[in-house]
Amino acid sequence: MQRECIVLLSVLTACAVDTEGFGGTAASGVGSVGSVGDGESGSSGLDDGEGGKSSDGPVESGDEGLDAADDDTKFDLPPGMADDGGAPATGCKKVDFLFVVDNSVSMSGEQQELVAAFPGFIAAIEGALPESSDPHIMVVDTDAETRCTKENCSDETPSNKVQELCLDPAGGYACEADFTGCDRKLGAGVVHPAGASASNQPCPVAGGKRWLDATDPDLAGAFSCMAKVGTAGDDAERPMDAMTNAIGDTLLAGCNAGFLRDDAILVVTFISDDACYEDHGTPQDWVDAVVAAKNGDPSAVVALGIISGNGCHDSASALESCAVPVAGDHWRDFVAAFEHGSTANVCTDSYVDFFAQAVGLVADSCHSFEPPG
Repeated sequence: MQRECIVLLSVLTACAVDTEGFGGTAASGVGSVGSVGDGESGSSGLDDGEGGKSSDGPVESGDEGLDAADDDTKFDLPPGMADDGGAPATGCKKVDFLFVVDNSVSMSGEQQELVAAFPGFIAAIEGALPESSDPHIMVVDTDAETRCTKENCSDETPSNKVQELCLDPAGGYACEADFTGCDRKLGAGVVHPAGASASNQPCPVAGGKRWLDATDPDLAGAFSCMAKVGTAGDDAERPMDAMTNAIGDTLLAGCNAGFLRDDAILVVTFISDDACYEDHGTPQDWVDAVVAAKNGDPSAVVALGIISGNGCHDSASALESCAVPVAGDHWRDFVAAFEHGSTANVCTDSYVDFFAQAVGLVADSCHSFEPPG
């Protein structure tokens, strides 16, 4: 199955920068940022991405191409955020980033675009935080059914598709590697991606955590490993289920312990090309879960959705295969419920402009944030 702001505070342009920071070294290039993307404010709609990239088949994954450009660039900071590595004038000093990445068969190219845009986004946010304030960065996937495990790769597995997608890479790595209990849970931080187009290795995360912070020496490299969740996931993508699980009490007390902080704002980015309604619950249910995780403060949440829209993945045949065809409308409703929210079409050629726009949203949320207590 093929899937798919508050108003920007200033026009964001590109400038040269050393992207080292947060105790690590960022990847060298993310491409230049010209004008901001075409996305509209959170309550008013979606950048439809007409004329976006074609997705007639999975893009081959590899280490090449993950850094989108040869020049060192970052996003300029909007008003209200310090430009000297110091603290913002008011509000938060910490940010928790949760990335929810679709790992179904059509998503290899989109995962590469996310990895390419990440260093510039984090470098811009870094400029607003004091050196002592580390980010927390976690990646989760959307697969609740067909993870690559020895059991799913066995001859008794009902679906040959599981074996095909798991046996494809690195001589069957995904069917032989040892995975922990957390590797098998929807919403647990991904640190050992496996299967077709995945990293197929344990990611370099310090201290046995399932998320990144300032103790990790190479944030961009580790994020690249984690975000390449691969394309062996189930066709029924469930990013909202993964998101609510990730910040729910059960996983925060176990697999994801320590990720979510009361004195940080939460930036949720989810990316999927699904045209169908696969998640459990309603947009209001998802909003309520996220707000509850942030102690009842919706202004402490930035919601970013890179999702299906009018174009590449929403062909008539794709929609006809859906039990409930929505073309991402349920996700747009979720994002629109937040003051600090923005959406973009997953089929756009690059996500750099979208993340440049998101810097303004993070700035505004951070500026108004009042930590509890």
